[in-house]
Amino acid sequence: MEPPIQTYSPEWDEARKTRLGASDMGALLGVSPWDSPADVWASKRGAGRPQSDGSINTPIWWGHQEEPSIITAAVYEIVGEIDLPHVLTGWSWVIDGLMVSPDAVLTDEQTDPVDIPETLHALVEAKVVGLRSGYLWRLGPPQHVLAQAHTQMAVTGAVRCHVAARIAGAPVKVWPVDRDDELCAGLLNVVEQFWSYDDEPPHWEMLVEPVVRGL
Repeated sequence: MEPPIQTYSPEWDEARKTRLGASDMGALLGVSPWDSPADVWASKRGAGRPQSDGSINTPIWWGHQEEPSIITAAVYEIVGEIDLPHVLTGWSWVIDGLMVSPDAVLTDEQTDPVDIPETLHALVEAKVVGLRSGYLWRLGPPQHVLAQAHTQMAVTGAVRCHVAARIAGAPVKVWPVDRDDELCAGLLNVVEQFWSYDDEPPHWEMLVEPVVRGL
């Protein structure tokens, strides 16, 4: 594993161009409502698509503005108070071909980001869900979010990821997602397979089907 880097730094922005991110995994598995495996291939291996510039008053910008409040509400829901556990934000962890940027890491005590993979900890993944997308959450976190959460756990070594969502302006709701070692291994294998092909695989769905069944 490479040294952790600060999320949204120039180093992070450069690294994401040549690595998959946890948010890419749902599309790569074919369970994203917005992007397809071909979109991920084009973005990372092909001609590429323009990346969002994060301009003010865009959905991405608003998501970043609300993340701290969602994390605070989630921690309160998880432990009943805001001060514990220690909340680490703003870091990304990198392995070959993959970089994850959990919204928050929860530990029992203040921990150096370098030591995160070796410590017992949990993650928080904060989501701002609009009214039109709320139906995707009627049974809990949808598959593309579960894929993101497990990818983050696979890289950081976390034992649990608390998915916290504010849906259509309602109070934050939290779903604990426990680590599935078999699923985490399958996701890392998907990443390895993605980078092993010189051309886009014609039957990618056959390669990812076992992983999708585990979500």
